[in-house]
Amino acid sequence: MKENKMSAIVKEMAQQILLRDNASREAIDVAINIVHIAWNFANEDKDDEPGYIYGIKEMQERIGAVKNEFISDNVEELTEKLMRYKLKKHPNDNRTIFVCEFKNGNIKATSR
Repeated sequence: MKENKMSAIVKEMAQQILLRDNASREAIDVAINIVHIAWNFANEDKDDEPGYIYGIKEMQERIGAVKNEFISDNVEELTEKLMRYKLKKHPNDNRTIFVCEFKNGNIKATSR
């Protein structure tokens, strides 16, 4: 079975938490970083994981300026929504995202 291109999956997931398709560059950047966290920790016991805790904290600080472009301004809730989405739509995709960025109008996601 052919795996979907990771950048397409990241875009698909980011659209689940953004209010509009034409979100600002800043909102897209925050959204794809939330996707990055959600994807990598969807199958993990995340509660005591420093990477998860730090990532949520950092995104919570960054979402303030663009919160009106999201379905919620609570990053942990958004992350949990995306974790459920990942487990439902891509349950057997065990890749890890290493880099997730929005550059020159395109989403770039590097995984393995």
